[in-house]
Amino acid sequence: MSSEWTVVKRGNKKVAVVETVVSEKVRQPKAEERKIREDKQKQWEARQQQNKANWEARREAKIDEYDREFPLLPGSRDTMTEAEKIAYIDAKRAAKKEADKQAYLQREARRQAKSKRAAEKAKREAELAEMDEREHVKNMIEKWGAHRWYNMVWNTDDDCDTAQKLRDEEEEMEYKRERWYEEQERQWEKEYEQQKIADEKYIAEKTANMSEKEKELFISEFEEERMRWLEDGMEAEGEIWYHNFQIMEKQKKEDAERLAVWEAKNKKN
Repeated sequence: MSSEWTVVKRGNKKVAVVETVVSEKVRQPKAEERKIREDKQKQWEARQQQNKANWEARREAKIDEYDREFPLLPGSRDTMTEAEKIAYIDAKRAAKKEADKQAYLQREARRQAKSKRAAEKAKREAELAEMDEREHVKNMIEKWGAHRWYNMVWNTDDDCDTAQKLRDEEEEMEYKRERWYEEQERQWEKEYEQQKIADEKYIAEKTANMSEKEKELFISEFEEERMRWLEDGMEAEGEIWYHNFQIMEKQKKEDAERLAVWEAKNKKN
């Protein structure tokens, strides 16, 4: 423990001196705060000294640079002040900085102009390539027909990006179609088994009280009815197949006629 003496005033008059007991716990933080302030002051002064040293070094460097550029002749007197030398070097550096900036701007302008010309050239080339592609596709359709030209040019000099794209799309559609047929087949098999169970149940219920002869006759008539139903379905499928066959034969004839016309046309050209 320690004491501090404080003069207590009342108005402008000193009245009494009061003794205040100050614990070491209170005094210690104050000492630490004072040390922190002192350390910060020292750091600030060190930075100021370093800044001053750096400034002086830059100043001396500018003077030395001027002296190297304009060395004095033997016996001559230096008439330039340090301020004038520094001003000259500052102006020289500013001029170089501006020149570098302008040179960069010019290079950047040339680069952008070159990039723009390249982009415009690439765009023109792409447009011409697209026009050539459209004309080529039109020619191939005239030769092979719209339904098959992209397959007919496969792996030939007439192949192109559009043909490849159409082949990819057709392959994707074929894949999906196969998956659909597989799913349909599984569904048909499932329905067949369900129908078979239902038929057996139906026959069992209908023939429960029949004699063996009546039962055989009922089953025979039932199977004949089922067979007629299956034959009707097969006949419908046959008609669809024959219709598709006729379309294919007609298409084949049209393809041959079209190809003959195209070859005759291009032979004359």
